[in-house]
Amino acid sequence: PGATPSAPALAWDATTSELCLVVRASNDSIWFATFNSSGSFNNDWVNIPGSTPSSPGMAYLPSIGYLGIVVRGSNDTLWELLY
Repeated sequence: PGATPSAPALAWDATTSELCLVVRASNDSIWFATFNSSGSFNNDWVNIPGSTPSSPGMAYLPSIGYLGIVVRGSNDTLWELLY
């Protein structure tokens, strides 16, 4: 349960065969969850440290096998996390 004030980011993780979802919560915190290959939602949300005033971005980077998550910081800086 919950809400997001902006668009979520989705990416397919070919390493784990999961659809990965990143959202911004109403308090600007950042949360991550997955769907398995059969489409079942894994409701074990993980809080990613930090906050963002806008929608997160995410892409799977096949050359290194990681997800790249990008957010705008509250001071307009750009932050990136490999997950």
